[in-house]
Amino acid sequence: IDQETSSALRKTKSQIFTNSAACKLKFGDANGALQDTKSVMSYEHYNVQALLLQGQAYMALHNVEAADECLEKALNIEPNDDCHKRQ
Repeated sequence: IDQETSSALRKTKSQIFTNSAACKLKFGDANGALQDTKSVMSYEHYNVQALLLQGQAYMALHNVEAADECLEKALNIEPNDDCHKRQ
């Protein structure tokens, strides 16, 4: 696989996992959402959407410290994005 195809596949995989995490959160599966976001973060360390979802999953699991860490990372990556400020 060439570099362009590999990059496109990685992006698609990230979208699938972040969408899955969002759905799992909506249906109360915080552990499943956390697993999906960790999958994304294992190869895409600066994925703000995954960090925000991971923070929400940690909040649902009452782990405020870990949630705060995720949201701080997201804020450091994209300080001008208002989405994570609302989280």
